[in-house]
Amino acid sequence: MVAVNVIAADDDTTAERLFTSAQQAFLNVIRGSRGQLPPPVDDIEAHWSPAEQDHVSNVLRRSYVGSADTVRKGLESVIAETEADELIVAAAVHDHSARVRSYEILATVQQELGARPAG
Repeated sequence: MVAVNVIAADDDTTAERLFTSAQQAFLNVIRGSRGQLPPPVDDIEAHWSPAEQDHVSNVLRRSYVGSADTVRKGLESVIAETEADELIVAAAVHDHSARVRSYEILATVQQELGARPAG
C-alpha cells in the first residue's frame, strides 16, 4: 500500500494551478502558520524561497498532478516502482467542484489501470 496525492483536471495547467493549494499548505506548515487550505494561486514561485520550494517538493514528491493521461502515467510509474497493489489517495483541492472533478477523473484512470492485464 502506498499513499499518494492526486490532483487531476481536464488539462495539466489547470491541475497544476489547483495543486498550488497543497503546496501553500505545506509551505505554511514549514513556516509554522498552519490554517485552512488556501485557494490556488497563479504564480506559486512568488510565494517561496528556493530552499522552501525544495522542502515542499520533497514532501510532495509522491504527487501526481495533471490530466487523466498525466496522472495515469504517474500512477503506473509508482505502482511499477513500489509493486503496490493498493493506493491511498489524498486530494487537497480548495474548490469543491474541482475536487469532485478530480476524483471523477481519478476514477476513470483507476478503471483503466484495473482493466490492464497483470504482469
